[in-house]
Amino acid sequence: MIWKDYPNLRTRVDDAFLLRFLRARKFDYDRALQLLVNYYSCRKGWPEVFTNLRPSAIKPVLDSGFLTVLPHADADGRRIVCIRPGMMTFFLYVES
Repeated sequence: MIWKDYPNLRTRVDDAFLLRFLRARKFDYDRALQLLVNYYSCRKGWPEVFTNLRPSAIKPVLDSGFLTVLPHADADGRRIVCIRPGMMTFFLYVES
Protein backbone atom coordinates (compact mmCIF):
# COMPACT_ATOMS: atom_id res chain seq x y z
CA MET A 1 0.00 0.00 0.00
CA ILE A 2 2.78 2.42 0.86
CA TRP A 3 4.67 2.00 -2.38
CA LYS A 4 1.48 1.92 -4.47
CA ASP A 5 -0.13 5.05 -3.02
CA TYR A 6 3.05 6.98 -2.18
CA PRO A 7 5.84 5.79 -4.48
CA ASN A 8 8.16 8.68 -3.54
CA LEU A 9 7.79 8.23 0.22
CA ARG A 10 11.06 6.98 1.62
CA THR A 11 10.12 5.16 4.77
CA ARG A 12 11.18 2.22 6.84
CA VAL A 13 9.14 -0.88 6.10
CA ASP A 14 10.37 -3.18 8.83
CA ASP A 15 7.71 -4.90 10.91
CA ALA A 16 8.50 -3.15 14.20
CA PHE A 17 8.20 0.33 12.67
CA LEU A 18 4.99 -0.31 10.72
CA LEU A 19 3.39 -2.13 13.62
CA ARG A 20 3.45 1.10 15.64
CA PHE A 21 1.17 2.79 13.12
CA LEU A 22 -1.09 -0.22 12.75
CA ARG A 23 -1.56 -0.52 16.51
CA ALA A 24 -2.22 3.21 16.83
CA ARG A 25 -5.11 2.84 14.38
CA LYS A 26 -6.34 -0.56 15.58
CA PHE A 27 -5.11 -2.29 12.43
CA ASP A 28 -7.22 -0.16 10.09
CA TYR A 29 -4.81 -0.16 7.14
CA ASP A 30 -6.08 3.01 5.49
CA ARG A 31 -5.96 5.04 8.69
CA ALA A 32 -2.54 3.62 9.60
CA LEU A 33 -1.22 4.63 6.18
CA GLN A 34 -2.57 8.15 6.62
CA LEU A 35 -0.93 8.34 10.05
CA LEU A 36 2.39 7.25 8.52
CA VAL A 37 2.12 9.94 5.84
CA ASN A 38 1.23 12.55 8.47
CA TYR A 39 4.23 11.45 10.54
CA TYR A 40 6.59 12.15 7.66
CA SER A 41 4.84 15.44 6.89
CA CYS A 42 5.47 16.54 10.48
CA ARG A 43 9.10 15.43 10.31
CA LYS A 44 9.56 17.49 7.16
CA GLY A 45 7.68 20.52 8.46
CA TRP A 46 9.39 20.68 11.89
CA PRO A 47 12.89 19.23 11.53
CA GLU A 48 14.07 20.98 14.71
CA VAL A 49 11.69 18.84 16.78
CA PHE A 50 12.81 15.54 15.26
CA THR A 51 16.53 16.23 14.92
CA ASN A 52 18.85 16.11 17.91
CA LEU A 53 16.24 17.12 20.51
CA ARG A 54 17.81 16.90 23.95
CA PRO A 55 16.39 17.62 27.43
CA SER A 56 18.78 20.57 27.68
CA ALA A 57 16.96 22.20 24.75
CA ILE A 58 13.69 22.30 26.70
CA LYS A 59 15.20 22.94 30.15
CA PRO A 60 13.79 26.50 30.30
CA VAL A 61 10.30 25.11 29.68
CA LEU A 62 10.71 22.50 32.41
CA ASP A 63 12.14 25.06 34.84
CA SER A 64 9.21 27.42 34.20
CA GLY A 65 6.78 25.09 35.98
CA PHE A 66 4.80 24.40 32.80
CA LEU A 67 5.25 20.69 33.44
CA THR A 68 5.15 19.35 36.99
CA VAL A 69 5.04 15.86 38.49
CA LEU A 70 2.78 15.92 41.53
CA PRO A 71 4.33 14.54 44.73
CA HIS A 72 1.73 11.82 45.34
CA ALA A 73 0.48 9.03 43.08
CA ASP A 74 -3.19 8.35 42.37
CA ALA A 75 -5.19 5.52 43.96
CA ASP A 76 -3.78 3.05 41.40
CA GLY A 77 -0.16 4.06 42.09
CA ARG A 78 0.32 6.08 38.88
CA ARG A 79 2.36 9.28 38.89
CA ILE A 80 0.41 12.40 37.91
CA VAL A 81 1.91 14.88 35.46
CA CYS A 82 0.38 18.34 35.56
CA ILE A 83 0.62 20.55 32.45
CA ARG A 84 -0.24 24.21 33.04
CA PRO A 85 -0.41 26.31 29.85
CA GLY A 86 -1.62 29.69 31.10
CA MET A 87 -4.61 29.47 33.40
CA MET A 88 -5.76 26.04 32.19
CA THR A 89 -4.63 22.89 34.01
CA PHE A 90 -4.61 19.36 32.59
CA PHE A 91 -3.78 16.12 34.40
CA LEU A 92 -2.21 13.10 32.75
CA TYR A 93 -1.70 9.73 34.39
CA VAL A 94 1.64 8.10 33.68
CA GLU A 95 2.14 4.37 34.35
CA SER A 96 4.96 3.85 36.83
